[in-house]
Amino acid sequence: MPRTLSVEEYKELGKTYYIRKDFDRALGAFTDGINASVGRDVQLYDYRAAVYDKLENVIAALSDARYMIKTFENDPRGYLRAGQLLLKMGKKEQALQIYARGLRFVPLSNPQLNLLRGAHDKLNRELRPPKAVDPFTQLPPEIIEIIMSYLRFYERVSCLRVSKQWNLFLASFPSLWTSMDLLRVGTRRVVKPSFINTCMRMAQNKITYARIANLSHRSILRSLTTSCPTLEKLEFVLSSLEAKSILEIVIPARSLKSLTIHADIEMNGDVMLKILKHRQTLEEFRVYNVTEGASPNHMYDFELPRLQVLDLRGVCPAFIQGQFASVLKKATNLRELVFEQQARPTAFILGRSMFKSLSKLEVLRINSASVVGLPRASIKLRELYYDCANRHIAPATEIPNGFPNLEKLRIGDMQCSLLPLLDPRHGNEGADLSEQSAMLKYLSIGCVSEAEWADIEALLFHARARELTELSLEGLAAAGLFDVNIESITHLRCLRSLSLDSAPITGIGIKELITSLKGTLKYLTLNACDAIGRDAVDWAARQGVSVTINEGGTRKKAARRR
Repeated sequence: MPRTLSVEEYKELGKTYYIRKDFDRALGAFTDGINASVGRDVQLYDYRAAVYDKLENVIAALSDARYMIKTFENDPRGYLRAGQLLLKMGKKEQALQIYARGLRFVPLSNPQLNLLRGAHDKLNRELRPPKAVDPFTQLPPEIIEIIMSYLRFYERVSCLRVSKQWNLFLASFPSLWTSMDLLRVGTRRVVKPSFINTCMRMAQNKITYARIANLSHRSILRSLTTSCPTLEKLEFVLSSLEAKSILEIVIPARSLKSLTIHADIEMNGDVMLKILKHRQTLEEFRVYNVTEGASPNHMYDFELPRLQVLDLRGVCPAFIQGQFASVLKKATNLRELVFEQQARPTAFILGRSMFKSLSKLEVLRINSASVVGLPRASIKLRELYYDCANRHIAPATEIPNGFPNLEKLRIGDMQCSLLPLLDPRHGNEGADLSEQSAMLKYLSIGCVSEAEWADIEALLFHARARELTELSLEGLAAAGLFDVNIESITHLRCLRSLSLDSAPITGIGIKELITSLKGTLKYLTLNACDAIGRDAVDWAARQGVSVTINEGGTRKKAARRR
């Protein structure tokens, strides 16, 4: 008696015949296997349907595929086989429906689900192409130019990659490329010199602003300043360029009005002075890392009549003691001066005489380890930020005169009464003070040691402080603020933002403060105010005040509720 083959043996036999392209015998083997399995092996039906397809018996193949779908609805092979056969018959809509049904019933854990989803998506895109229309083909060019002008530079660069048509179309608008900002573009990879050439070509050599980042090719940058006569603003950040290279790049820029050199580039006094000498068109000059002074025999045979903003940070002591005062004498029209010394123990005294020529100064920011005298003659001063950390090399700086136009005042360490600063006639005898003094809008006082609260209170009750909108008491400046004298702040009816550091007030004082300034006070910052409980903070948030608490170096914020 001949031995009956098993289901697996029939399956292997049929596959062997299929490989040999003996489809008739393969059909018989798969049919015998189906009979032996009593119709429980889905793979045998899939193989037989494939054989029927090779024998061009599509109806029989489709019948096996439908049986697979009906009997094994969680198996994707029936849906894939049926869809393939329907596509061969030209019935694409029915094939799409079969694929969609399979996506509903086949479990996500099945590894062949991705094949089914891919077949469905491909056919769906073919039958239902996207209805989206390229806006560039519908909108007028003027509207497109306006829309693109709202995008940042790196976003416009990304739009160039959408298609060749977009690239050609956007490149035809020179106004979109006159401001070149490489900071975002350069964070991913080093900017290629060819990209700079592309930007200059699209802008038709009319670039007015360039922020250089991650680009150290001196030749291409010199080409930028030479080929773009309209370049007015230049900024260097995240660059390995040397100071001398910056000088070579800047000199050809004949229309340059603003130059900013960030802290990653070390500048020395000689190069700075040469830049000021050769580019007297500069109106704003910012350098954030001055590491060396200039040579002692440097000649100051130039004037700086156009310079209005001078921002020097990280300045070394050698430059301060040597060339700083000489530069200020040349900048007679300076309106804003920012001066921050390097964090070094070296300290010295700079007299107020260096400000003698700055009669038009409006903004003065000083952050120094030295003692720097305040200007005497700058009646136009509107903003004063003064922080001289060294308290041991000289007594407290004498206040030479008041500033009638002062609107913003920040003192890093209050060592004496500041009332003369707000007295317009103090030290200004004979000056024209016919106009009414400006009201103080911003006041920030810091103390490294506990100050006399009476001096601070007198400042808060000054007539020019009535319209304060921002008040900050830092360090130990608020150490004398108790609940009983909270009126020192509640009388400021225009106050919108208040910051207190180490203030001994309690929740009672906070409630009185917010009640008195209800509808006006919007922001409250509390640093190390240990006497204020959480219930007072939550109550303040319910009144519409945004409260920020700093405890032990951590920052917590109570959301404002409306």
